Amino acid sequence: MISGGAHKIHGPKGIGYLGLNKTTKKIKINPLMYGGGQENGLSPGTLNVPLIVGLSRALEICEEHRAKETEYLNGLRLLFLRTLTEGIHGVSLNGPEERLLNNLSLRFENIRSNDLISGIKTLAFSAGSACATGEGKPSHVLKAIGLNDNQIKSTARFGFSRFNTEDEINTAANEIVNYLRLKRK
Repeated sequence: MISGGAHKIHGPKGIGYLGLNKTTKKIKINPLMYGGGQENGLSPGTLNVPLIVGLSRALEICEEHRAKETEYLNGLRLLFLRTLTEGIHGVSLNGPEERLLNNLSLRFENIRSNDLISGIKTLAFSAGSACATGEGKPSHVLKAIGLNDNQIKSTARFGFSRFNTEDEINTAANEIVNYLRLKRK
């Protein structure tokens, strides 16, 4: 199975996808809402054609540019990480080296991610993991990879896009480096 939201690939907000292969088609999926017979009884109501078309086109664009975008996003992510780790000490990568190209989960020694977010107003990034956003408790995902509560509280999540430039990535990483250098004095 594979699932995702269109907004994660520059498509419209409010629509996602669930893909099943031949093996997973045997898995029984219960509907969240009941009603008409659309989507084999899994989704009631009128289908939102504009969102479906937008999602379809976003997926097409991703496939058309996959090879080039894979290399580009990997380069941006590595540039960001290298700039941070060469600029300051105490930056650690959460999880394995192999990861989503557009996502980077990092720990910053001796600083809470919420302090980092509130201290750097010019950047948009998140604390913890997406799976725990808004819950107010430590991420079960970060716990599952072996982080303790203090490490989870010092975790920030950064996203990268085909629309980012190397200059933007350098600027963002250097803003974090400069902020942490001042904070740690």
